[in-house]
Amino acid sequence: MRTARVAIGALLVAGCTYDLPDAPRAEKKPPRQEILNRTTREVLDLKQAQADNPNYVVVEGDLVQGNNPISQATSARIGLASEIGTWPIEQWAQHFEIEKDRFPTHAELLKWMDENPGVTLQARRDYHKYAYDADNGQIVIIEDTKLKEQIYKERGIPLN
Repeated sequence: MRTARVAIGALLVAGCTYDLPDAPRAEKKPPRQEILNRTTREVLDLKQAQADNPNYVVVEGDLVQGNNPISQATSARIGLASEIGTWPIEQWAQHFEIEKDRFPTHAELLKWMDENPGVTLQARRDYHKYAYDADNGQIVIIEDTKLKEQIYKERGIPLN
């Protein structure tokens, strides 16, 4: 048995290969868009975004989705990273309010983000965007309901 292992090991080290017959290959699917390791710095003005696109609605509550443990865990990871990523921005807005007795405007927020390039947010699905609510200094997630419907329809996913 030991001799067989040594012989196989020697063949592998020597670079001997065995050519497999040409087998029909499955067609490659287009790559899925990865969102786990993507970040964004895009933050819309909530009032302006909703005025420009009436399909934007603020997403409330738990964003965990999925129909199996792996997709649910991935969804939870993205949701948690999204929430944690907003903390530095919201903390800055609270400090701004303490200093100036008002929350920063969207333009002031963007200027601050330009000065702090390390502040990034976890990328979301294509139909989710971050928006800044200047009335209370919060970053919220808005969803384009028509775009979500279109994407779900294209991918054959039933809407809940």
